[in-house]
Amino acid sequence: VSRVYWGYGYNGAAAREYEYDIAAGTWTEKDLPHSSWVNGGTNGIAIGKGKNDGYNYIYAAGNAGKWNDPIGRIDQCSWSGSSWTIVEIATAALSMTDIAVGNANYLNDTSNRQVYASNADGRIYMYNWNGADYEKIIVGTATSAINAVAVGNGWYPNGNSCVYAVSGDSHV
Repeated sequence: VSRVYWGYGYNGAAAREYEYDIAAGTWTEKDLPHSSWVNGGTNGIAIGKGKNDGYNYIYAAGNAGKWNDPIGRIDQCSWSGSSWTIVEIATAALSMTDIAVGNANYLNDTSNRQVYASNADGRIYMYNWNGADYEKIIVGTATSAINAVAVGNGWYPNGNSCVYAVSGDSHV
């Protein structure tokens, strides 16, 4: 089954994430509620095995506050078979602008336990699952807000994945 995930939110409206799947040519919408993001917004959604346990999770990045009080937040969402479980894995002083899941070999291992988030503070954060909790590591810093983050092989010739980001100062 193929699924599409989409999120939104803005000042005065609760952030919401949705799952869409298609069967017999008809799309079905399911709600992934974030009741604690009362005035926030969803800026990015990623799917991946961020805990290295073989299961895919949905990660949502955004802000939990109003536009003028953008408290950054990352949630990990999982489906139990009957309901969604949403766990806050990180907060930040400014809005989380995007999210990616993958192994950029930053820790010189082959695990799939890293979640990367870009932030309005100009930093890329890596949240590494240590078996009990996510450890926060600063991967890089730009001179302005980082708007997008991705993990992949890109141009790196030896086959290792890298973290790529785009900042407001027109740099990649």
